[in-house]
Amino acid sequence: MVEKNFIKRYDEIARSLNKIEIGSVIVFAEDSTQGKQIAVQLNSMINELHSFFGVKPKQISLLLVDSPDKITYLRSKPTPKWGVAVARAERIVAVNPKLWSIEFNNHLPAVFPNVLKHELTHSFAACLMGSGEKAMFFPQWFNEGLANYLGNQTNLKEAMKSHFNLISSPKKWAAKSEYHASGLIVGLLIKKIGSQNFVGFMKSIDSRKDFSINFKKTFGFSFSKLKRQPVKRKIDLIPTQLRIKQIKSKKFK
Repeated sequence: MVEKNFIKRYDEIARSLNKIEIGSVIVFAEDSTQGKQIAVQLNSMINELHSFFGVKPKQISLLLVDSPDKITYLRSKPTPKWGVAVARAERIVAVNPKLWSIEFNNHLPAVFPNVLKHELTHSFAACLMGSGEKAMFFPQWFNEGLANYLGNQTNLKEAMKSHFNLISSPKKWAAKSEYHASGLIVGLLIKKIGSQNFVGFMKSIDSRKDFSINFKKTFGFSFSKLKRQPVKRKIDLIPTQLRIKQIKSKKFK
């Protein structure tokens, strides 16, 4: 269940903004023209992710806010400088990209669609699993790696800076390298077995314990073995032909 305080505060802020509804998307924004443009983008992303997951939320709402403090207020906990968006089931909140800059939040407005698709991926994962709580049966590196990869954010150069062993300890996560390393590994896993089988693996998880057991059955090697290795070694554990094809570009797609 989505946190009650989050829903209450989300709806409270939404009531003060313009409501733009297009297709299965609702955007709450001060600027109606901007809201319409983003709603169109969101509908396109929903169609893409529907093709991957095979399911989609009945409706997605996006709340555009004017400050990271609003995200802190919604989450009831501090938000890091780079934290410009967050998803809770079918509700997404994001700082207005017009305010983004390297100085302000380490993001340029141009990457807003990627961040939006990242958060939308979390919404789709929750829909696939039946709830946001069940989606948390996956370790953080898996959840964030999937969102990073499907959001077209995975950068090979950044990924290689990670030791990846930190991924099992979320408190030590770096803002960049751990996310990119996770995206790289998840992307390679998807390429190993295909998107349909990958989604099937996700649907097979009914508890945290299932993850390690079903991981080995699905991917052919132990998750614990993967977890202990640095990034470069992890890539070697996944079919070499996939690595050779993808590693040449700075942007892993």
